[in-house]
Amino acid sequence: MNPVNERSETDSNLDATGDEDAFDDQPLIDLVGGAPERLTAIYRALSQTCADVLQRFDHATAENDLDALGKLAHRLKSAARQVRATRLGELCRRLEQHANEANGQGIDAEACEMLARIRIRTEHLHRWACARESSVQVGERS
Repeated sequence: MNPVNERSETDSNLDATGDEDAFDDQPLIDLVGGAPERLTAIYRALSQTCADVLQRFDHATAENDLDALGKLAHRLKSAARQVRATRLGELCRRLEQHANEANGQGIDAEACEMLARIRIRTEHLHRWACARESSVQVGERS
């Protein structure tokens, strides 16, 4: 069996639940000592990364560029792991691996399925980061 098609227990858990990632930003808060201006910058960067990756996903899909999708998944994986978005991080890891093993082939059905799931979770992460940024800014004004 092709390793891309093998499914780990983690993969099965991802498929079994429709739950969104529960994000945990406490490590980031601890890292910056709760400094509101630094947290605002982190959340803004995270939301911008999500928005940028979603836009670039559209371009890569239109170009049938699986390699580009893999690189974008790598970038998004790093952002997701910063806030312990484990399901999103795992999906990104799988898409990145799939792209690396595809040897220049175009986007296939498996990549499309992963991408659809990544998009949903990335949109959720984007909304969450925007809300967190707003809540920090409101707290600064209080």
